[in-house]
Amino acid sequence: MMIAEISAGLSALKTAKDLIESLDGIEGRAALAQVKADLLRELIKAYDELLVAREEKAALLQAKDDLGKELARLKDWSDEAQRYEPQRRYPGVLVYALKNAERAGQPLHNLCAACYNKGAKGLLQATTDVDSRIRIHKCDTCGFHAPVGGVMDNDD
Repeated sequence: MMIAEISAGLSALKTAKDLIESLDGIEGRAALAQVKADLLRELIKAYDELLVAREEKAALLQAKDDLGKELARLKDWSDEAQRYEPQRRYPGVLVYALKNAERAGQPLHNLCAACYNKGAKGLLQATTDVDSRIRIHKCDTCGFHAPVGGVMDNDD
């Protein structure tokens, strides 16, 4: 956790400060060399801990950015998804059809139910293949294909 690394780095810096303040009372080269070594060790520890904290902060900022983008994508999809309604098409295939009120010059079209439920807009495109005189449609996103006929009554 980033707080622990920052705390450890600050603690090492305080120890280094204390060592520097104690230099005035040091007598002898050996004692001075020991204080210098201790000071260097504490500064390296502080540097390492703060580097770890910086890397964790960068990772958290990236995660925040990714979450913001995902939230925007989900909001956009939520708005787009409201333009469609589920329909059962003969011979029982569930599709999401563009609502008539939402056409605004767009041709009527159907979305793949599997893609729709995953938050994707997979268009069901008519192919040249037929099954029992019903045109086969294929999703341009996931590859699902099935015969898609007219709208079935809710009783079917």
